Amino acid sequence: MTAALHMHQRLEGAGIKPTHQRIVILQELTEAHDHLSAENVYDRLRANHPSLSLGTVYRTLDLLADAGLVRRVVSDQGLKRFDANLSDHHHLVCRETHEIIDYDDPELTALLQNYFKDKHIPGFEVGYVQLHISGRKVA
Repeated sequence: MTAALHMHQRLEGAGIKPTHQRIVILQELTEAHDHLSAENVYDRLRANHPSLSLGTVYRTLDLLADAGLVRRVVSDQGLKRFDANLSDHHHLVCRETHEIIDYDDPELTALLQNYFKDKHIPGFEVGYVQLHISGRKVA
């Protein structure tokens, strides 16, 4: 199965009309090894898709996040980035480079899930827990 066909099926499965622009945006996020902003996605796609506008990228990213196909990740500076990795993981955010790095620690994830399973927050239902750990990369 081609990547584009897979993206087409994921969009349809989420109840989203699979337009060409939505397919290439979702594919770019899925293949990225970093957390992209709307501007990053636009910059990476515009050479091969000149009809794509930055406004379309913004709207599509929000649509994909609202449908649960990607997650929003906010940097320390309040910049909105997007993550197509939907597995349980956390993020390390470098204060100096502003890089967002996936951090997978099953023990930490289980600890947090168990804590919130037992800890009831009045008037709130926990969906998933994702830590945002701020610091700096060291050699």
